[in-house]
Amino acid sequence: MALAASISKARAFRLDESDRVRIYGKIAMPMRPDTCWDWVGTVNADDKPIVWYRDNQTLAHRLIYFDFLGVWIDGIRLHRTCEHAECVNPRHRQQGQ
Repeated sequence: MALAASISKARAFRLDESDRVRIYGKIAMPMRPDTCWDWVGTVNADDKPIVWYRDNQTLAHRLIYFDFLGVWIDGIRLHRTCEHAECVNPRHRQQGQ
């Protein structure tokens, strides 16, 4: 996906406080920037962290990444830079195609 196409699909995004408390509450402490953030909530059949958000089951790492970034980008793929399937640390993600 071209950068220009990605940017055209971007929109401001922030979890509201109640969703942030609920979702971030499913991360094992401590949450240091340099370590994996272990998801202790529900995972799907592929061991990917999932959470209900606005009546949809959503991949938790995407919600956390876009909340951290402050913008939602439709259609973008996020790849882990660590080997831990349950990691939701946004610093352990990179955008890809």
